[in-house]
Amino acid sequence: HCPFCVRAELVLNWLGVKHERVLYNYGQGADPSKCDGNGYEPTEGPVALTGFKMLPVLEGEGVPIQGEMKGLPESLEICSYLVAAVPGETISPATGRGDLDAWLKSFGPVNGQLIKPRIIKMPLKDWEDTRDVEYSKWKYTSKQGFDYAAAEAATPELLKEMGTLLQDFEPLLRGTTADGSPCLNVWGLSMDDVLVLPLLRNLTCVAGIDWPAKVREYMEKGCAKGGVKLYTEHAC
Repeated sequence: HCPFCVRAELVLNWLGVKHERVLYNYGQGADPSKCDGNGYEPTEGPVALTGFKMLPVLEGEGVPIQGEMKGLPESLEICSYLVAAVPGETISPATGRGDLDAWLKSFGPVNGQLIKPRIIKMPLKDWEDTRDVEYSKWKYTSKQGFDYAAAEAATPELLKEMGTLLQDFEPLLRGTTADGSPCLNVWGLSMDDVLVLPLLRNLTCVAGIDWPAKVREYMEKGCAKGGVKLYTEHAC
């Protein structure tokens, strides 16, 4: 479910890089002694790769690494490295578009209220151990003061707000890719798309979203090209 991991996955598949995708449980690598008893196996999972509980991590021949790390962490560093290292197709840099930044700032709070209570219900390896869900809930309630019950109770109003936000997003799609899919910029796929698509993909776990046709097409085709599955059939 991690949008940072999906960034790397989109770029790998858009560039045609053959790779193996390794998944980890969400609570694995969190230290219970530092998390009020939540989490498990504090030296395993992603921690064994870099010394930190962080994903994604790119491993492979020629991948630049630091110190004793087994791979390259940080999604944007991974994407930058791949675009520079892989010949053939390319992905343009992020533009820093003001209209897109403004939209993302408005989108974020509403998105979080809709996503957090539902993403943990998706049938993913991330949540296959009950301790994974417990750790996720602890993290967001203790670190961000998130109220799961209040967010679910506010669903009708949040759905209306999200519908408006998605309508506002539609005119930001200025371009079309060579294969006829909508994209953010007139010259084709860019890191702007890499930043936005994982967020829209996660939104498919929410039932009742009113998707403008072009925005849905953008999300579905961009994710399909990137080999990223949606949550639509499990939306709740």
